[in-house]
Amino acid sequence: MRKGVRTGIALLFVAIYAAFSVLSIMTGMDSVSATIWADAVMTLLIAGCLFANMPWCQMSLVSKKISRGQMLYILALMFVVWLATQSVSVWFVDSGFYVPHSNGESVNAFMYIFLSVIAAPFVEELLMRGILFANISRDFNIIVGSVASSLIFAVLHGTVIHLITAFVCGMMFAYVYTATHSLLYSILVHVTYNALSIVTTGMSVPSVFGSPVVAITLLSLSVIGIILGMAICVRNEPRIDLRATKNME
Repeated sequence: MRKGVRTGIALLFVAIYAAFSVLSIMTGMDSVSATIWADAVMTLLIAGCLFANMPWCQMSLVSKKISRGQMLYILALMFVVWLATQSVSVWFVDSGFYVPHSNGESVNAFMYIFLSVIAAPFVEELLMRGILFANISRDFNIIVGSVASSLIFAVLHGTVIHLITAFVCGMMFAYVYTATHSLLYSILVHVTYNALSIVTTGMSVPSVFGSPVVAITLLSLSVIGIILGMAICVRNEPRIDLRATKNME
């Protein structure tokens, strides 16, 4: 398969996902129901491609054995990234750079939790890491794949804050997938991150977490941690290959 074709197909999948989300909202659905509908359609589409054994849709959901050191590093990195993104969000809101708003939708709490903790992490990892990140990385390299897929991941979230927080999270999920060679781990990290974020939503956060010094420090530590992890992955495996087999070109 020619260089760039994989990336083009992956971007087409992202465009289809975004289009279904927008069209669902235009039909009158609330944003949560529209996203769940788009998630369901995308899951079926990806499942069909996996069943058909398409060369650009090869990913592993099998639990791979990782060392205790790897596991501890991933958990520590996730916690720091979570603290960093929460701090940045608080700083943005307290500084007036971002004003949360409601469009008047009445959203079912169960549906919101299901979307945030189950549906979104599963589908986003299949699409953004399993297809987009992996195929850009195969066409180019891990760094380009991580940055490009994380930037698209951030833009799709649609807010100013997410341009920072979702980008950093996307880089972290890309690292976890690269380090473990299994989407299962990036899904679990994504689920845990979203669950922690829901738990702290609406809770009073100490003002110190909203200070620019704390936010920038934690964000810097997060980025440094991800870069170190990626550097180790690149050194051990210059060109990513997460396919189950290597004879499908």
